Amino acid sequence: MVSLKRNNGIFFYLFLFLFAVYFLSAAGNNINSAEHQLARFEQTRSIIEEGSLPIPDGTGVKGNYHKDYSWYGLGQPILAIPFYIIGKGLGGYRGAQVMVSLLNQFVIAASGLVLFQFIINLGYAKKTALTVTLFYALGTLAWPQAKHPFDHPVEMLFVLVAVYYVHRYAADGRTRYLLLSSASLGYAFISRAPAVLTVPPIFVYLYYSRPEEGVAEKRISAVLKDCAVYALVFLPFVLIQLWYNYARFGSIFETGMTLFAQHAGIDLFSGTPLLTGLRGFLISPAKGFFFYSPIVVLVFFSIKGFYKRQKGLAFCIAGIAFSYMIFLSKNLYWHGDWAWGPRYLLVITPLLMLPIADLVQNKFYGEKRFLRYGIIGLFLISIVVQLIGISVDYQRYFISLQAEGVKFTRVGGNDVPAIFEPPPATQFEWDKFPIAYQVAYDWKILKSAKETLFGDKEKKSPDAQENKMRPLIFDFWWYAGAYSGFSLSAILLMLSLLGFIIALSAFRALKRVQA
Repeated sequence: MVSLKRNNGIFFYLFLFLFAVYFLSAAGNNINSAEHQLARFEQTRSIIEEGSLPIPDGTGVKGNYHKDYSWYGLGQPILAIPFYIIGKGLGGYRGAQVMVSLLNQFVIAASGLVLFQFIINLGYAKKTALTVTLFYALGTLAWPQAKHPFDHPVEMLFVLVAVYYVHRYAADGRTRYLLLSSASLGYAFISRAPAVLTVPPIFVYLYYSRPEEGVAEKRISAVLKDCAVYALVFLPFVLIQLWYNYARFGSIFETGMTLFAQHAGIDLFSGTPLLTGLRGFLISPAKGFFFYSPIVVLVFFSIKGFYKRQKGLAFCIAGIAFSYMIFLSKNLYWHGDWAWGPRYLLVITPLLMLPIADLVQNKFYGEKRFLRYGIIGLFLISIVVQLIGISVDYQRYFISLQAEGVKFTRVGGNDVPAIFEPPPATQFEWDKFPIAYQVAYDWKILKSAKETLFGDKEKKSPDAQENKMRPLIFDFWWYAGAYSGFSLSAILLMLSLLGFIIALSAFRALKRVQA
């Protein structure tokens, strides 16, 4: 087993590299970009400033005492507390929003470190671990999610940590790893309830982690004991969630989603046929997983070799992936709009990268050059897809659909937030392919870049006055600063500093991997 201390230097520079890249491509303050993040931010503010759970009227779902409450989990608001405190101290309410906007960048960068260490603990070389980590961090939906305001990164990180520690337990039997796995999964659960779907696959892994020889009854007894310990550590998090439900909505079983559905007159889990949701997650132009994370296709070419080395873990990963996809496919809003790509599937993304380490080590670094070039080409395509995704505000696509005459459905209002969604058929229409829309936006921005940055403020953005949209500019904080008239020399200085940090950290990380 590889010591964490031996990789501290790599961890530092790898984290610095990933965070700097995510920060460079960040939009800045994303709190007000979606009702999701505003509700979670207000939950953090309420906890710190008032020591209570209600949030301002109009930002949540009506609950106890006819007050508004967030309908999201506690995980992200709790993690945001130090960011809020630092931001509030530096710049008041606005500063708190800006700092909390950095949370997902930290979380996604941290998930890259966990994936790196996980691959090493599976017995693969450091250069393999670094390669796969970069595939994940720069070639999958993780990059756009680092700048977007949702809570899936927190759920993903703690599910990944839970699977990592259960692997450590399977490898050397130290009970503390079992406890850490359960605690991590518990935190994922209070962040997003679907994380509980991970429990059965982890129990399956515990079964396969036991030696096959010996009396069957003893093996089953040992596995049941492990599961009991796991459930016991998980229980306090369940109790926290039940208390959270009761404190907000007067029922231990009410998370706010059912209440929202009742007020909106919808059924969240009967509106989509299972096969429609699965088809949407796999091959639809709007949410097809592999369109938005092309590099993950390599899992199909690596799973056989990985299965031979890690049978129990392979079953665990497959179980988690299938559980999430089947559960979410029945959701009325399986697509998770408004959003870029299949955001609900971020949680399984790093887990699907683990088997790819087997292909990378045995083929990519082998003698088959054509395969190596093919993988590199796929990675470059994946990076381009992510750059397309982060380049323009993802909400513009949906506003464009409305401007084109697509009739959105509306539910909610009054005591619950209103939801505007495109018709379900839109998800499967290739002429509504979001990636193609983003490319068109990028081209339009590039053609007008000179006028946008240096021209008349009233004419800067080609779409500034169209359809009441935001200005059509690249969705980066530094570009928005230049558009708003901020000093170009100061922006160039900041970009130069970030570029230096990215280059230095990449060089240092590579040097330590090769040592």
